[in-house]
Amino acid sequence: MDFRGLLRRAWQRGAPFFKGSLSRQRGPHDILVLMYHEVLKDAEEIEAWTVVRESAFREQMEYLSHHYKIVALDEALQGMNSPRGKREGLAVVTFDDGYSGNYRTMLPIIESMKIPVTVFVATGAVQTQTRYWYDRLILALQPGSTGTVTINLKEFGLKKYSLGPKDREEAGWTGIQRLLTDLKTLSPASREKAVASVLSQANGRSHETPGILSPLSVDDLKALAASPWVTLGAHSHCHNLLVQLSREQMSKSIQTSKSLLEDWTGRQVTHFAYPNGDYNAEVMECVRRAGFASAMAIHPRAWNESDSVYAIPRLGVGRYDSTESFKAML
Repeated sequence: MDFRGLLRRAWQRGAPFFKGSLSRQRGPHDILVLMYHEVLKDAEEIEAWTVVRESAFREQMEYLSHHYKIVALDEALQGMNSPRGKREGLAVVTFDDGYSGNYRTMLPIIESMKIPVTVFVATGAVQTQTRYWYDRLILALQPGSTGTVTINLKEFGLKKYSLGPKDREEAGWTGIQRLLTDLKTLSPASREKAVASVLSQANGRSHETPGILSPLSVDDLKALAASPWVTLGAHSHCHNLLVQLSREQMSKSIQTSKSLLEDWTGRQVTHFAYPNGDYNAEVMECVRRAGFASAMAIHPRAWNESDSVYAIPRLGVGRYDSTESFKAML
């Protein structure tokens, strides 16, 4: 793996070293783009980097609003094509996947604070109302107060994983994230079998809770689309790593997500986010041909004029980012 790929992989794992050091490269005329996934009430406890507490999100948005002008993605794209002075201090807030908390918890906050956001939705989960494979595993592998579960995935070319008790919240998540990251290296077909194996080996550990890591419904999507503060974007239909698919499969997933979102909401969908941030030249071309005006990646730095509009970098924000680390990242 080249160094650039190593940085992205480390960032996806939530490595704090990269968050602090790389974000300082932001220039005065770059645009800051933040990537969230889910926001839930503080009482809805779960060990998952992707789930930010409501109180933390409010605090982050208050700080961001005080130091930046938060704009919709379309305005940011216009700003990037404008003289540098007109885009100074701009920030964009985005959400990936399309979780129900985006409607239940996030929407009231951003409407009350008048903050525009873009929500990228993977339509397959909405259509079937089933959780993503990684969320099923997150729920099944929640760390308890005692005991260790061992997951053996050697038959899939991976290894044994020992997930211990929760001694501190990020420690419990680190083991789960390591397993999820390794599973992403498998082909979709192999990964499906491996996920079934993990769920079988973790039998009895499940913490299934209604509303936790659940997808948006079509009615939720319509409500989000009705808000003047929300832009809806596509996130593929299948939410597989698009670089692992054939061109036909990739194109179908990209186009299906756009078509379904437009049919469900009656709104034009012109922005895309790559699942897991993975893309290559072929994926970028498929997105462009599908009629999208931009696509979001996951690079740990700000967006500048040298970036393609089909590979816009974003800074990920998660559950374990303290107020201090969030400020340092910005």
